[in-house]
Amino acid sequence: FRYTAGVNLLNAAQYDEAVSSFDMVIRVLPEMGKAYHYRGLAHYNEDRFELALEDFDKAIELKPVFPEAFRNRGVLHLNQGNLRQGIDDLEEAIRLFENQGNLFGAADAQSILLSAVGS
Repeated sequence: FRYTAGVNLLNAAQYDEAVSSFDMVIRVLPEMGKAYHYRGLAHYNEDRFELALEDFDKAIELKPVFPEAFRNRGVLHLNQGNLRQGIDDLEEAIRLFENQGNLFGAADAQSILLSAVGS
């Protein structure tokens, strides 16, 4: 399945190849939010920030309880100087992680948030 191949390529830092794999997945399964999220990560790692943002937005649209997408979109916003949007996304990620019982994810997002606000 192309999704697994895309994840493996992303993990191997083969970002352009990962994008191609996720493009194929999205053509077949356009409602698969995780494919957009991972394609967004590949774009982000290639400094294609506008494309990454579009993919993170689409992932969240398709799956509004997707804390990883909120966390990564928050990081992107912070890195782009959009402090308010970054904080909002990270706060939502923390809330979603906690609701899902993922305390490690919540702590990770909290750490990023604290670094951003300097507290």
